[in-house]
Amino acid sequence: MKAKICYEVGPENILFEASKFLLSLHGLIDNLKDSSHATVLELSQAMALDENQEKSVATIAWKLDMMRRKLVTIDEKLEDSYDILLGYNNFLEKLREEKENEKGVENEQEHEEG
Repeated sequence: MKAKICYEVGPENILFEASKFLLSLHGLIDNLKDSSHATVLELSQAMALDENQEKSVATIAWKLDMMRRKLVTIDEKLEDSYDILLGYNNFLEKLREEKENEKGVENEQEHEEG
């Protein structure tokens, strides 16, 4: 079972938190790249061998499943990063709109006073 943990940070730390998610992906992606290369080599070798092909194929299938699971983890982290950045973008847009509304009210008051 997996649980998603949520926590709050100030607006000044949002990009830092998103970058932590993205940095954590580098190791996973590098590991996946290395293991996929090794698995392709193993599969090539298994095709050339007549003996123990069944055992080799089973091992390769297991490794592919492990790679698939790593891809799911990478996808989940990318989705979390995307959600953080989208939320931050919405926050910035809301701030911009509030500032524009405040300026509009100030201009209106100045116009009424003038």
